[in-house]
Amino acid sequence: MLLFLVNELTVNTKSNTDTFLLLSLGLSSFGGAHGRFIYGIGLFDILLIILFVRTFFLREDSLLIFNKDVFSMLIIYVLVILYGLYRTISEVNSTGYQFIIMELRFFIYYPVFFYITLKHSFNISFFQKIFPYISLCYIVMWTFCLYPGSEIHNFLYDINNMQLIGDKFRIFGPNVLIFVPLMLTLINCSKIRSLDVIIYCVLILIIFIKSGGRTYFIYYLIPIFYLLYQRRKQKKIVLISLLSLFCIYYFLTNYTDEFFLLRLSNVINVTSDSSFMYRVHNMLEMYEQLNTTNILFGNGIGSSYIVYLAGWRVSFFLDNTFATLIYKIGVIGLIIFMLPFLRARKIIPKSLYLCLISGLILIGSTSYHLITNPVFSYGFFLVFFLYKRQFLIGSHSKS
Repeated sequence: MLLFLVNELTVNTKSNTDTFLLLSLGLSSFGGAHGRFIYGIGLFDILLIILFVRTFFLREDSLLIFNKDVFSMLIIYVLVILYGLYRTISEVNSTGYQFIIMELRFFIYYPVFFYITLKHSFNISFFQKIFPYISLCYIVMWTFCLYPGSEIHNFLYDINNMQLIGDKFRIFGPNVLIFVPLMLTLINCSKIRSLDVIIYCVLILIIFIKSGGRTYFIYYLIPIFYLLYQRRKQKKIVLISLLSLFCIYYFLTNYTDEFFLLRLSNVINVTSDSSFMYRVHNMLEMYEQLNTTNILFGNGIGSSYIVYLAGWRVSFFLDNTFATLIYKIGVIGLIIFMLPFLRARKIIPKSLYLCLISGLILIGSTSYHLITNPVFSYGFFLVFFLYKRQFLIGSHSKS
């Protein structure tokens, strides 16, 4: 695999190197405090800095840099940070603000990785070439190397802060969430291969069996359902997709921890799910501490609220990104934050855009990871710039 990768990087060096670095950045994003192995810094932060510095040595892409839509989207994320800090200064005497610096980092990620994806070009064909090799490495790692007490696990996670689901330790990653928007793009470009589908299904199944992460698992399934819709006239692909879903169902029901499977089945009966009801209760307690002014304008970055639930006293992130953003930067700030995603609909093909947005809504409605795990928005903008370049080059050629 290493020799193959080196050989590919020497062909079309700029495009393939950009793609490899951008993909590595996405794969290194575990979310929140996970994967931060030294002084709160993780591999994602290191790669982000390297890629950001690298942008200053890349040739200017004038078609993108000076495009008014792209420039305005970049400015929006800078305005969100400034607006959030302004609300923090305005409300600092009335609300707790113990983690301003930590939280500010997650907001700063947005304009930084937006600018990085703008300056680097992603080659979807090169990604397809290396996808099976990278996936096989992750399959081996998840199957044989990633368990509580292993060297890899201890390097990536704090062994003193393990979490249980039922009576089983939860393994948080490394996940391959960046594959979802890229697989969707391959499907939309009609480049997906049967082997890609099979390897992808095996990988996401192993990840769920080991981690029990149901929200991520549902997110991982989006490309499979999109494939069934987008390639519905191609019998071979449809058959392989249906067989893959059947195999996933078989292994889930026969080889998955019983408690993991019960939690997954509860997604169709959420009122009986303690995790979902906790989210509802937490949300109600948060909104009780908002007034009319703060609903509109927010309490600022770093703001916390008091919640009496399971021994908790102070909460900074609710398991709902949209509700959390209303508390932090208000309804006005949330609308500004969502504008770049809405404007991207003019560039990304409709069916692909709907899948990408559905994934963001799923993650944003059930967790705070649209803030604390940049991979979801990062993947969205990788796809956006892939199509934006094609659109601008096509328009430039016609003119």
